[in-house]
Amino acid sequence: SDFCAAVGYPCGQVTAPPTAPPTVPPTAPPTAPPTTAKPTEGLKCKKPCKQKKKLRKLRKKYKKGKLPRYVDVNIKDIVSYCDLKTSKCCVKDNPKAKLCKLLKNKS
Repeated sequence: SDFCAAVGYPCGQVTAPPTAPPTVPPTAPPTAPPTTAKPTEGLKCKKPCKQKKKLRKLRKKYKKGKLPRYVDVNIKDIVSYCDLKTSKCCVKDNPKAKLCKLLKNKS
């Protein structure tokens, strides 16, 4: 009995290499890698107010990875939304309000 015939393999015979299917370019463009910021994050006001001193302790925690970049902070009884990377804040839920002006009026 012939081993090659028994297993269905063409021993010693020359065969054509299998042809690869034609490569088709993908129809959809590659998707961008996911960003770390959520679409709802980011400061929405036109004039963010720099609050470096007020955010010092929170920024240290952010740099150590213990806090997210965007946090709610109560500054002189004004609920603010702050970016710990830039130390800038806006009045939360009121993008038209000018936080720096409101804080000056409270002092």
